[in-house]
Amino acid sequence: MKNSCILALMLLGGCASLSESTLSYSSDFKFKVPHKLTSGGTFFYAEGLSLKTADGRVLSGSVIDRYADSLPDDFDMSYYPKYIFGLKDLDKTKEYYEVFYQTQSLMSEKYNLNDISVTQGNGWVFYSLCDLEECLGFVAKQNHTESVFMISADGFSHSAFMSLVEGGLHVK
Repeated sequence: MKNSCILALMLLGGCASLSESTLSYSSDFKFKVPHKLTSGGTFFYAEGLSLKTADGRVLSGSVIDRYADSLPDDFDMSYYPKYIFGLKDLDKTKEYYEVFYQTQSLMSEKYNLNDISVTQGNGWVFYSLCDLEECLGFVAKQNHTESVFMISADGFSHSAFMSLVEGGLHVK
């Protein structure tokens, strides 16, 4: 009986290693993470749901709405990533100019803004930017002006980050 229990636990452990965990950030944005990253990792909340892997890498996400940066009620959040990464020109007469100008300045200090990657999905667009070991990305859902999904990864190469996003991002 004892050997049967050990065998059952080993089989269950083997099945679990093929699974993935779903991090649900809202009804619109979910992210599936392979078990190899969650195994031995720690989930925590710091401005969004995050995972620190057993080897110290960090994957974080959060939904950002216009109120987070005190943007006007009529601001279309699908433009948020374009302003953050400098893909859309800022209008100095707009009340949100200073917010995005300061953020663009910080982005250009940390990242090479010429390396922005734009990926079209089924009903969404993913904007991302990476340096050697850190990535930042935004998902803008088409015809959705209320919010965007931000995901960041520390300790992941650009290719590893994109692989995670391509395999795990679910936009409803």
